[in-house]
Amino acid sequence: MQHQEAQDMKKLRLGAVETPPASEENFPPAIESSTLTGDLRDLILDTLRYEQDKRPWHERSEKDQHATIDRVERAVHEWVQRAVELVAAEGRAVIKATVAQVVIKDGIKAVLTLSQFDALRHALVDAQGKAVLLVVADAAVFEGERAPVPVVADQSGLPMSAHADTD
Repeated sequence: MQHQEAQDMKKLRLGAVETPPASEENFPPAIESSTLTGDLRDLILDTLRYEQDKRPWHERSEKDQHATIDRVERAVHEWVQRAVELVAAEGRAVIKATVAQVVIKDGIKAVLTLSQFDALRHALVDAQGKAVLLVVADAAVFEGERAPVPVVADQSGLPMSAHADTD
């Protein structure tokens, strides 16, 4: 079902290149482990289509460059988080939760907070007293970068004279 929604969203966005995504809520669209490479490719292509800027990067204003960088960084951050969750789930039914509290006394007791609207909330209630698998899917370990994206300044700096006074 989720895969079909993602495919429908791609078809809509590919057909309407002139318009940005309907809302920030659905950006980036859903991904699946079986289509992760294609989904990331589509994210990049959709970003390029949305911008419709034929100017080379170095001819764009700093503001335009930063807007593109921010949009891509937001999307990639979200997609890495989702990809880590997909890989960690390994096809299992998953309920996303936040660890609210951990108490260490006669074992370890954890309190989890999750959405009351999660589709699997009833399965969690039914699992009370049974063994469950808790997977920590922390995407923070993947948030590094080789280097910041270089931005070409709108105005280049003044050249420094080789004979500058050194008082």
